[in-house]
Amino acid sequence: SMLDGLTREVAGHGRQLDVFLRRLADLVAAPRSVRRSVSGETTLARPALDAFIDLLRKTSPGVGRECQNTARALVLLGSEGFQEQDIGDNFLRSNDEEEPGERAAWGIRRARHSAQEVVREMSRLLALTGPSVVAVDQIDLLIAQSAKSTAGDPMSLDPSPQEKWRQALLIEQIAGGLMSLRESTRRTLSVVACLPKTWAEIKANATDTVQDRFREAVRLDNIASADLGREIVEKRFAARFEEVGFTPAYPSWPVLPEAFAEAVHFTPRGLLKSGRGQ
Repeated sequence: SMLDGLTREVAGHGRQLDVFLRRLADLVAAPRSVRRSVSGETTLARPALDAFIDLLRKTSPGVGRECQNTARALVLLGSEGFQEQDIGDNFLRSNDEEEPGERAAWGIRRARHSAQEVVREMSRLLALTGPSVVAVDQIDLLIAQSAKSTAGDPMSLDPSPQEKWRQALLIEQIAGGLMSLRESTRRTLSVVACLPKTWAEIKANATDTVQDRFREAVRLDNIASADLGREIVEKRFAARFEEVGFTPAYPSWPVLPEAFAEAVHFTPRGLLKSGRGQ
């Protein structure tokens, strides 16, 4: 999921991976030729990659030494050559080499990294360039499907002890994964989006340490006034109007100002969703 996130586009700046590598190159004060090579702007060469890693180790000795293999793989993943991309991708996905020695040719040790090691080292490298956000979604369906699959006899309302144990084990595994994510990452805000019922299941069945590492978000009440609702929409629209170079007849265009009298019946999100549905 983290690798997939790095392929997402940042408006006007390429992929998140491209932005990340450019920031790392700037951080270590890489020469222009090295910076362009490791950020995928020109063909990647081994001397440029070695120079980049040397600068990284001098700038941040601990991270540079311990995370150098992951850093090399990320540069390969961001390069313009398909073969280099595959080598980097295989390493970051904890796969074996396709051809013996292909990693050594780029200075990467042959030993595989586990998925947890890759996530931890990617996070340490990302932390050098600034804070990050990791959002976890769709655990509601996972828990609901598990509950359905362990329900046993559809005519029975009382699952067997074994079925209850399987459900509790799954919840404990999910909670353990969230706790591991929280502990393995640096300068990272971990956000879990789920239904209140799902989080209640985790709190009821998982260890207390999981609850201690996550703070429940305060649920937003309805909008306090029509003026506040209008300001929310105007600020949302203003960014899009500026982006396309459009000057509206009035800030909330095409929503008439008097329409916001009904805003007090909505949460901020509900108001914006209502506007999209009109």
